[in-house]
Amino acid sequence: MKGKDAEDNSKQAKKGKGGGSDPYGAIKQAILAEPDAALSEGLAGESTEASKLRRKQTSRALMNEHMLIMGGLSQMIKLRDAAKAALPEALRVEADAPDLSSFPLQRRVFTETAPIPGFQQKLRRTDRGR
Repeated sequence: MKGKDAEDNSKQAKKGKGGGSDPYGAIKQAILAEPDAALSEGLAGESTEASKLRRKQTSRALMNEHMLIMGGLSQMIKLRDAAKAALPEALRVEADAPDLSSFPLQRRVFTETAPIPGFQQKLRRTDRGR
């Protein structure tokens, strides 16, 4: 009896229907499965011209967004350079020097309201309690 069960388990493992330890089993099954007719109906009805037009419109929209972002960044760089040029010579030399100091580990975020006394200690106590 034991031999027969072992053979059945090995056959199932070979077929891929068993519990198996293949972490990509579900992905492989999805790739090899037949496409869902209801989902592919909408795409099959679209002509190649309409598909090309849709892709071009999407590409144009993404490129316009990219150009707006890059334009804003270049404008900020120009403003930064203009602000540096407006500084007196002594300050300009200091402003042009790169800031190589390390980033503060305990950075304070400035808010519009005053800090609540003891709030950070209360947070630390609740974090330790977890």
